[in-house]
Amino acid sequence: MKDEELHNLVNEAQKRLTELRLSHWIQHEVLTPQWWFLLVLFLGTWLLWWHLADKRRLFEIGFLGLLIAYLATLLDAAGTELQFWSYHYKLFPLYNRLMTADIALIPVCYMLLYQWFPGWKPFLLAHTVLALGASFAAEPLFMHLGIYQPILWKSYYSFPVYLLLASFTKGMMETVKKRYTKITAPGR
Repeated sequence: MKDEELHNLVNEAQKRLTELRLSHWIQHEVLTPQWWFLLVLFLGTWLLWWHLADKRRLFEIGFLGLLIAYLATLLDAAGTELQFWSYHYKLFPLYNRLMTADIALIPVCYMLLYQWFPGWKPFLLAHTVLALGASFAAEPLFMHLGIYQPILWKSYYSFPVYLLLASFTKGMMETVKKRYTKITAPGR
């Protein structure tokens, strides 16, 4: 098969998959109890963050949140594409991802812990508790509600991923802050 033919075949398959996802979402997902749960969780998470966020550090904390949301979305995209897990209910029809977790729950939890625990040791301890809760309480709850289905994934695989994500983003933030402080320091 020629490259052009293969490319067209992939595009047609993608078009059909998008049509099927949209049809399934309209007929079986939107306005179900699970969909409402995801919507309330999404909105409630961001309202809670706005109430609790240190507005004086909004840029710094928001930057960390954007980084976390980006990484969570990339990891979720890879996991769903590789069939490690799937989602039976989604808030948005065209994304085969759990956007409620990727752009609300995970970033907000990480931003708040970053804000509340500035030192490495308390930060890692707090994130260990979060990783345990996310891996062994939240993921099973989403499975029980029929939202999330692991295929090749186990909850205990998630635990180190949550910790590595927290450590990486805190390290990135400290590096950025250190370099930014040097650039903007008085007398330079």
